[in-house]
Amino acid sequence: MTILYKEYSRIGKSGVFRVCHLASSILYSWHKTKHYMEVRLVRIQLGGGPGSGKTTLAKRIAVHLNVPYYDMDAIGWESGNGALRPLEVRLRDVHEIAIQPAWVVDSYFPGWSDELLEAADHIILLDMPWHIARWRIITRHMRASLAGTNRHRGLRKLYHFLGHAKECYTSAEERQKDAGYFRPYKSKVITCQRPVEVEAAFQQLIERG
Repeated sequence: MTILYKEYSRIGKSGVFRVCHLASSILYSWHKTKHYMEVRLVRIQLGGGPGSGKTTLAKRIAVHLNVPYYDMDAIGWESGNGALRPLEVRLRDVHEIAIQPAWVVDSYFPGWSDELLEAADHIILLDMPWHIARWRIITRHMRASLAGTNRHRGLRKLYHFLGHAKECYTSAEERQKDAGYFRPYKSKVITCQRPVEVEAAFQQLIERG
């Protein structure tokens, strides 16, 4: 205590304040650096048809790697399901995501989200069997309806959506088109055709970031 009192007397109150301020600044900088280091600098693009599980997987990855998650429907359409946003607005938002050092996006749209494919470190394509996707679409629709959060209420809308979704999974033309679209990025594409493969891809990403 005597030593502390002598040191206080030597530097005075203003000196103590400066020392405390410096210590506080150092501690704040350390916390910022620690948080930055905990964020995995990885950019991941998800792809797949409706009901493939891409949004669920994207959110899981974002949480475990501590990186931002982006809903591409919200980039493309007003409130995620309204009017199509102007092309220049979509391209601007896509660019703002692409230049960041870390992110996960849950879908792709040929023609205006290509910059994300170019920037991505990993592209995960969920090519699930149609019967799995169909069941997921139906159960998701029912759960949302019961919860009062379904933005596309009614069995008629569900029926039409299932018809559209089926084309993504069973149309040879659509599948060939998708295959051609991702061919330039094949070196960073991970394709999952079963739920167990999705889980394996998830674990692989978590381990290596």
